[in-house]
Amino acid sequence: MTENTSLFDLILAFFRWIKNLCIGAWHLCGKCVRLSWRMWYITVPMLCIGLGLGYVGSSFPYRFYRVEGMAILNGTTPELVANRYNDLNKMFPSALLPTQGKSDLLHWNGAEQDCFKFMKFQSYQVVDYLRDSIPDQVDFSGSFDATDTLHMRMQNRLYLRFVTRDLPNVAQAEQAILRYLNSDPQLIAAYESHKANLEWESQFCERQVNLLDSFTTDYLFHQGTDAHFRPNQYQMLIGNRDIRLLHDDILLLLEHKKFVDRELALCTAPVVMQSGFMVSPRAINRRSNTILISLCVFYLLSLAVSALVEQRKTIHAWLKK
Repeated sequence: MTENTSLFDLILAFFRWIKNLCIGAWHLCGKCVRLSWRMWYITVPMLCIGLGLGYVGSSFPYRFYRVEGMAILNGTTPELVANRYNDLNKMFPSALLPTQGKSDLLHWNGAEQDCFKFMKFQSYQVVDYLRDSIPDQVDFSGSFDATDTLHMRMQNRLYLRFVTRDLPNVAQAEQAILRYLNSDPQLIAAYESHKANLEWESQFCERQVNLLDSFTTDYLFHQGTDAHFRPNQYQMLIGNRDIRLLHDDILLLLEHKKFVDRELALCTAPVVMQSGFMVSPRAINRRSNTILISLCVFYLLSLAVSALVEQRKTIHAWLKK
């Protein structure tokens, strides 16, 4: 490349490199096909083995499923719950083995060998795009920009997921996970403080509603309302018009109290599953994908074995040097 190289020359060089790359890949594929044809007695058995292993590995007893659900956080932060939840990767199954002596952390009542069927505990942040306290998207890729001021990560929601091939014990695993999370002292302290604040806020709204209602009632009906009758064409206005605006304030307080009471009804523990853990209907190692991956792996392995067999004399001579 010289100083006189233009942008057009760079574009031509790039497409020339793409062309050479495609031609090289085509020649490589041709060599692989010819090698497989020459060593068919190695390729065919290896492909049969790959097909059989893929079929067996994707059968129902060996299928892995994602189990996931939305968790409601009462008072605590998503970061604290995520750190404790991710620690379950070490808790299942090591903490349940008798040699560890830590089974009281999860209160697992099932067989110890069933614990090996639960793995890959992961948690994801939840994004609220409309700022209406409703989850809109789960940030599976972790690509959410923390400096984004238009959207926000929800502080009272966290998406939990784990992988298992033991579907009958999913409900028991959910109970063990919730017992483990809700036994953390930090989460319990934050939960109790949050619940006390919600109860106080609900009582405060109720007191304010009663106070405003009593002001309006007292003004309209107990402070000489007869003196405030004012004719207006064919209507009668009672009291001061500004006092009637208190009804709007009462309605706002009632709406807020409804929201607080709904949050208080869900505030039964530091971490509550919104609708429990749900099993994904599609297995991770479903039959088509597993067989295809197994065939590709064993075909590449057959190429390696075929190349070694074909070049055995050359390799033997090189080792003798």
